[in-house]
Amino acid sequence: MDFLQQVFQVKFEYKVFFTTHLFDEKNDVLSSFLETGKKKGVVQKVLLVIDEGFLKHYPHLIDQIKEYFSGLAGIRLANNIIILPGGEAVKNSEEHFYKIVEAVHQS
Repeated sequence: MDFLQQVFQVKFEYKVFFTTHLFDEKNDVLSSFLETGKKKGVVQKVLLVIDEGFLKHYPHLIDQIKEYFSGLAGIRLANNIIILPGGEAVKNSEEHFYKIVEAVHQS
């Protein structure tokens, strides 16, 4: 049988930043990163997805996040912070996938 075999590759590079207390107003790692993507006159929106188990360990995190973003000019937090259960099952769940997609469309 005749056939044609092809290969397709996409190169994707990104930086990984290491920090603590990400949403502390004195920590500029996130705000500096967000500044690099800003376009003049356009309000940038940020949608956050948080692991439910992580949130149990840091019960004041959502308040810290809201306060952090209230101090950033030209950058606003999306209407909803999405809280998802952790673990491998959620990674393969269409329900959770569509929850995130819907939040992106609403933001």
